[in-house]
Amino acid sequence: MKKFLLLTYFLSLAVYIGYSQSLILFDSVAGQLVNLANNATVLKSGTTNTGEIIKYIGVKNNTSSSLNVLVKKNYINILPGTLNVFCWGLCFGPEVFVSPDPISIDPGIINVTDFSGHYDPYAVSGISTIRYTFWVDGNTNDSVCFNVNFAAYPLGLDDLNQKTSLSNAFPNPSNYVVSIEYILPSGSQSCQVIIRNILGVIVKQEPVIKTSGKVIFQVYDLSDGIYFYSLVVNGEIAITKKMVIKH
Repeated sequence: MKKFLLLTYFLSLAVYIGYSQSLILFDSVAGQLVNLANNATVLKSGTTNTGEIIKYIGVKNNTSSSLNVLVKKNYINILPGTLNVFCWGLCFGPEVFVSPDPISIDPGIINVTDFSGHYDPYAVSGISTIRYTFWVDGNTNDSVCFNVNFAAYPLGLDDLNQKTSLSNAFPNPSNYVVSIEYILPSGSQSCQVIIRNILGVIVKQEPVIKTSGKVIFQVYDLSDGIYFYSLVVNGEIAITKKMVIKH
């Protein structure tokens, strides 16, 4: 009996080790990185009127050795007329489902700069679901995945009739300061321009009061890379654009 129990213990341990994950996913919640369970589903919402919806995710190497990691996308449900791409270091066209080359992640490091999933509803309302799977190069069984419900719905007619704009950042790329011009819709109560890193964490923000004007951000303290800046009107992101910091 004791031998049987001992054998069962070691078999259970072997199964546990065999299914242990070398990779762990992290999501940004309220500006903090939190662990995302394997095969979890997250919601990323936007509107049909303001361009692409972007989802960022962090990938951690949970081992003591460097790992080469690949990523692929699978369609769970895609609305006709929409477009999606993903970035893994480089950004690929909509026809690419598997990243051509792996990215090396050092042991214990969370890579928060290289992955993003991009979905453009092209005025199509509804939800599309895409699964993204990360795996260790050479071992497809050592993988972890998550699903994104990209939800896009139109703004109300009153909102569409309002004049809202956000200029291209200048200069872009920038290394010290960047200026951004804006126009707000009438009746706006709480507005600001925010800058997020590639994971979606807010790194800069500036409230705006006038119905039109310019905000200037000092960006010398930001790391090189891609950032996204948005005009937030009454708690909702109205427009988002991309900028690059390069020192």
